[in-house]
Order: sequence, then structure tokens, then C-alpha cells
Amino acid sequence: MNIHDFWPDHETVTSSEQVWYDMIVRRWNTFSEFASIESRNGYLQPTIRFATAKGQELVRMIMFRVLEEFAESILAKEEAHWKEELIDGLNYLMVIPLLDADICSMKDLAKICHDQTPQRSAGLYYNSQWTASVLGHVTTMLAGELADTFRNRAWMNQAQDIYFSGAEVLLDKFATVLYLVVHSFESFDEFWRYFIAKDEVLQFRLRSKY
Repeated sequence: MNIHDFWPDHETVTSSEQVWYDMIVRRWNTFSEFASIESRNGYLQPTIRFATAKGQELVRMIMFRVLEEFAESILAKEEAHWKEELIDGLNYLMVIPLLDADICSMKDLAKICHDQTPQRSAGLYYNSQWTASVLGHVTTMLAGELADTFRNRAWMNQAQDIYFSGAEVLLDKFATVLYLVVHSFESFDEFWRYFIAKDEVLQFRLRSKY
């Protein structure tokens, strides 16, 4: 399935908190549809508390998917494939702060995203393997530092922590990863088109029971 078959026909788009908010809402709605299917099979859930052992295991599962998609972007041979895999990784990462309502609201996340978006036309690290390796390193550090805040294990009879202490780590590292991803595109407009087109691909898969 070619992502360019779903390419949006739209005038040039620039970054704003409202544009990011609309993207986040779109992403959350698509994720929720997939998660409702997965939850019936014992996997993802649309919402969960990160203070629980089950919530922390769920974050581990999604972070592995983030790492998997970014690894595929590093291995991609074609530019379009590389950028599509970056969007896939960001898609999984973007929903993590929203899984627990105590971590971040959609409006707060939209502000973080807009603040990290380059306000210029060209990507700083466009089509660079160096960027890919840095992105992989930063994402791995995010996964490691975030997991280090997880104190409740599935085998424990009593919770070691009743509060989740990793919100600051999650949002800080998320901003860094987002910055690198958006900088990997020629412009915000190109990034937006890949983001929307991939969401349309995912919606097609839902409609067609892929």
C-alpha cells in the first residue's frame, strides 16, 4: 500500500497549536479504534493509569513499538519509506502521554509539539543517517530513563509506588524526539502531509478490516 495514494490535496500548512491539536485528535481517534480491537485480544487499552503495574507494562509494550518503527526508518533504503517509518514511530510515541489523563492533555501536548517545531522551510538534518542514529540513541535513552521510573511489577503482591514519577522524563524526552523527527522533513508542510496520509492509510485498514 503506497502512502502517496492517500496524499492530502491541501494548501501549504504551517505549524500552530491548533494544527497540532487537530493532528493529535486525529491520531488519538485512530489509535483508539485499533486499541479497542487489540484490547479484545488482551493487548492495548485506550486508557490506563501509569501508576499501576499493568499501565507500566503497557507503556513498555508501546515503547518497543516506537523503537521498532524507528529502527525500520534507519534501515530504510528509500526516502519515502524512511519518512513513513518516522511517522509510524512518532504515532506510537505521541499516544503515550495521553494514555493516562493525569500526564498530559491534548492541548498541553499540542503546545509542546508546536514549541518544538522548526519555524523555517528546510529541515536541518534532512535525509541524514547521522540524524537517524541520533534519533535511535535518544529514543533508546527515553525508553531506558522512563522504564527506570517504573516501580510496580506484575509479580508484586503490593505496589511499590502509588504514584507515577516519570511524567517529567516522558514529556522532556518526547519533546527531544519530536524535534528530531520534524527536522528530518524538508518542511513542516511535508511532515504534515506524511502524517495525514499515514493516518488515512490506517483508517483504510480499519474500514477494510485489514
